[in-house]
Amino acid sequence: MIIFNSMGLVNYGKSNIDYILLLDLALVTFSITFGGAFCVLMQNEDIATKILNLVINIFAILSGLFFPMYIFGEKLLIYPLYLQFQK
Repeated sequence: MIIFNSMGLVNYGKSNIDYILLLDLALVTFSITFGGAFCVLMQNEDIATKILNLVINIFAILSGLFFPMYIFGEKLLIYPLYLQFQK
């Protein structure tokens, strides 16, 4: 993230990248804690892993639907294709 932000390929908040990385760290910490707690509650690691993988995939699909790629900047490779289909 820091490399892409400094090169200008993607806009992660320019000078606010520190806050974005802290939010990312908080999300990762929550995810690890939630996964561990879910494993302890289910008392079966295999079933817990299968359920969590399904939930993660559903959230990934939904996040791709609600956050289009063109909002991350004009320098993304997919952006010219988006403009082409908007005409």
